[in-house]
Amino acid sequence: MPTVTAHATGSNAKYWLATVAIVAFAALTLYLMGHPLICKCGYVKLWHGVPLSSENSQHISDW
Repeated sequence: MPTVTAHATGSNAKYWLATVAIVAFAALTLYLMGHPLICKCGYVKLWHGVPLSSENSQHISDW
């Protein structure tokens, strides 16, 4: 069974921190450009199963 060393764990933490920083920077940039924090409808759906409706959208990625 392979062991996890402190070096490997620290390396992963560095990538996670970089990922969080990039996402936070992108979110802040969009917010400062006037993009709403959530959908203008007031809620966020993870899934909408009716394909022929006005709500058929990628809620989680559109806002």
